Amino acid sequence: MRFVCRAAMSLAVAGALLITLAPATTSAAPTPTPPLQKPVPVAGTPCGEHAIAVAAVKREVDAHNSAPHVFVLPAQQAASDRYNREKTEIGKRQDILIKALNDCVDFLNALDLPGDVRRPPDDFMSRAAAAIEAIPANYVEPKPALRTPDGILAPPRELLPLLGVLQAAIPDGSNPSQLPKAEKPWVGSLDPSISGANETVPANADGSPAVVPMLNATPTRLLYVDGFLKLPPQYMYFILTARANLAWATPQGVLIRSSSVIAGLSGGSQSWIDRADANGDYFATAMGNALPGLQATLDAVR
Repeated sequence: MRFVCRAAMSLAVAGALLITLAPATTSAAPTPTPPLQKPVPVAGTPCGEHAIAVAAVKREVDAHNSAPHVFVLPAQQAASDRYNREKTEIGKRQDILIKALNDCVDFLNALDLPGDVRRPPDDFMSRAAAAIEAIPANYVEPKPALRTPDGILAPPRELLPLLGVLQAAIPDGSNPSQLPKAEKPWVGSLDPSISGANETVPANADGSPAVVPMLNATPTRLLYVDGFLKLPPQYMYFILTARANLAWATPQGVLIRSSSVIAGLSGGSQSWIDRADANGDYFATAMGNALPGLQATLDAVR
């Protein structure tokens, strides 16, 4: 899904970043998604800082173009050279910033963000910023990654405050903008998170399928993605809640995946857990490959 429009460029547009996820843990036909809106110059919105920088350099271009630029040569050769030199410098900076904006757009389009995504909730922004600031300056990611006694990926102690912020932002299904792209499994269809063929998707009181959004890459998994901790809070939020990181599951399935103990008590399907974790690893790997490019765009507009 694409933004409505991209900023005009005076150089060739970079190719779009493509992130293709492994098959979802449940099979369903995709549903159309409204296109994302044009990036607006508001801090904290998708590519908002990039749009701010592009708008600022455009004002420089307009101001330079409106300045007196008719010179009598050779008497005003120095002034003419200075004007042309400034024009070249501003033009180069404009090209860099427009490319950064378009590359940011490509990154977020690859996440398949819904059309009405705006700035994350203020509470998330403030709490995430504080949690990021609290990470020790000498923090080093543990290698190999930490795991609980039952083999579940575990967060480093230094990142527990940030983990709590991310966990609180996990979509709960109440926001139509934060739903998996796939259609919901129907009531009575088999629940793939349960071994055997006896468990089916139950119904809510209103008759709708009792399923919730499940993250492919959990907050703990994202904490181990190279470059994730360097991102501004809004990009952590966009990645966490992106349609490309969501699948449908029953609430029981979400619990089964979270603990081998619960999986054992509930008759969880190990093959389903493995597929869900594989999808999470696939998304996390795609993010690890793409984040250097996103970081380069952020560096360009600072």
